[in-house]
Amino acid sequence: MREGIVTTESVRAMENGDAVLLTAVLDAGEVLPGMFLNIPLNSMLNLTLLISSVAPIGDGLIRLTFDCDDSLDADLLTAFNFEAETLWVTEVGED
Repeated sequence: MREGIVTTESVRAMENGDAVLLTAVLDAGEVLPGMFLNIPLNSMLNLTLLISSVAPIGDGLIRLTFDCDDSLDADLLTAFNFEAETLWVTEVGED
């Protein structure tokens, strides 16, 4: 099973609210569209996000995109404040 580890740099909603952009360092493994970013909320619960697209942006950084239905969803997602976190990326939606 493919998986990766990323350290997040910045998380921001696009101006039109249809996506959230995450800039991260790929620490290990690989990250591809269709994989899942797992954000632990507590010891029993993860927020699992489907990665829509992945693009290298230079200096060892990648940009992950998460589609949102509207700006409310994008604002909610950015409110989880997962900047400067080391997170797992998995091929399936569970860790």
